[in-house]
Amino acid sequence: MVKEVIWSVRATKTYWQIITYLQEEFGEQSVIEFVNTVHNKIELISSNPFLFRKSTIQKNTFLTSIHKRTTLVYRYRPVKQAIELLIFWNTRMDSSKLRF
Repeated sequence: MVKEVIWSVRATKTYWQIITYLQEEFGEQSVIEFVNTVHNKIELISSNPFLFRKSTIQKNTFLTSIHKRTTLVYRYRPVKQAIELLIFWNTRMDSSKLRF
């Protein structure tokens, strides 16, 4: 079990960008569904950090789908027993620009 979930500045920024977009384009119900999905994924990650697809780019980094167009990238820090949320990535964007 993970002791701590750390939100990077970038993860926080991209999370709120998505919420703002959902609110403006689709309304409150979409925001609620997104927030609930993120919360549930974080719970799953906290109980088993290795549950989702491993990144080939960086060690101890994983990717999980939040929605068909949103991927959460996170890093497991075994020494600290912590999960660091790195970015919420829009899958429609060029993946070669993905940096975390």
